[in-house]
Amino acid sequence: MDILEELRTRGQEGKLVKTSLAKGRGTALAVEGFSSNKQSPLLFPPLTRGAKTAFTLAEVLITLGIIGIVAALTLPALITKYQKQVTVNRLKHAYSILSQAVKLSEVNNGTIDDWNWPISNDSDAAEVWLKQYICPYLKYTDIINPSNLFGLPSVDIKLTNGTVLTFWSNGAYRIHVFAYLNPNRPALNGKNRFAFYVGGSQSHYKAVLDNNMAVRPYDYSYSGQDTNTRAFWRDNSDVGCNRNNEGKDLCAGLIMYDGWQIKDDYPW
Repeated sequence: MDILEELRTRGQEGKLVKTSLAKGRGTALAVEGFSSNKQSPLLFPPLTRGAKTAFTLAEVLITLGIIGIVAALTLPALITKYQKQVTVNRLKHAYSILSQAVKLSEVNNGTIDDWNWPISNDSDAAEVWLKQYICPYLKYTDIINPSNLFGLPSVDIKLTNGTVLTFWSNGAYRIHVFAYLNPNRPALNGKNRFAFYVGGSQSHYKAVLDNNMAVRPYDYSYSGQDTNTRAFWRDNSDVGCNRNNEGKDLCAGLIMYDGWQIKDDYPW
């Protein structure tokens, strides 16, 4: 009777007719006198118990297309963000492992400034130094001598977590270290490989983030300069961590300066 009430509200008079349909088709309702041309009744769809509706193929395709567009716009950014976070975590872990090894070595071998540094830049001298001061305090699977990084006589130490630390002695007061985070990927500075120093007299630094650091980010030997500024690590015209330099040797320092973060202006 709800239908009649609606018709009366609209000022229409009609007669409700109940029409029986075939078994399984339910019951249909028709109203006479409602059609504008008075020739045929207005037939309402069958009211079937348990009737189900479904999306049309066109609706499904449109929905999938919208999902695809949204995914294409958002997934690259999400993947890049994830890759950056993984890189920072691995870099921080490698730095922590090396720093901890130096601290443990100082307990048994005295302060790092008093260690016997290699007086030559050959890999054999570096290996002797490593086996005395560093290797006993690292968990590693292999030592490769020489590794010939950049054609230099260097030594690789493969850590148990997969990271490779490459050590090169320049015959001075410190050892160059390159942390190769994932050897299965290209060795790109600032993405998968980062440069550090082990040691170095504190008199050679005005401020490298923290003057008490035994393991320091590579700073391109800028002795006496104030490296405790973001501009130094990012804007250096030779090896700064920016898109204009292929080397990007100062990227470890920039990440550390930014509080172990890769910010939006990082040359990823």
